[in-house]
Amino acid sequence: MPKLQGFEFWRHTLRGACHVVAPMVDQSELAWRLLSRRQGAQLCYTAMLYAQVFVCDANYRKENLYCEFCANDPEVFVQVALLAQDYCDAIDLGCPQMIAKRGHYGAFLQDEWNLLQRIILLAHEKLSVPVT
Repeated sequence: MPKLQGFEFWRHTLRGACHVVAPMVDQSELAWRLLSRRQGAQLCYTAMLYAQVFVCDANYRKENLYCEFCANDPEVFVQVALLAQDYCDAIDLGCPQMIAKRGHYGAFLQDEWNLLQRIILLAHEKLSVPVT
């Protein structure tokens, strides 16, 4: 099946999710996400992880596989996304928290459109799941 994009991705893969639990720093562990799903959340984001550590450290990866990661290098982003794509519906790039600003990740990459474009294009080309 081809990778769905845009509205088709939202409608089919995410089943038109309207009740979304956004990622929360140090508060989006698996237990919280499972509880949120039982209470009606249709889509739950994970906490952010550092992509470089996720790629290089098997223990870190095993302990945190169900979490979101951060990266500001297209190759590292795609490496970690390839490791995680079989365990999620999509890979999300954005985080608007101050920790992302300090590390130059997530939503704060919008200040560098060329870098952001390289990350998204490479991820779109290499991944079997969409990038949001």
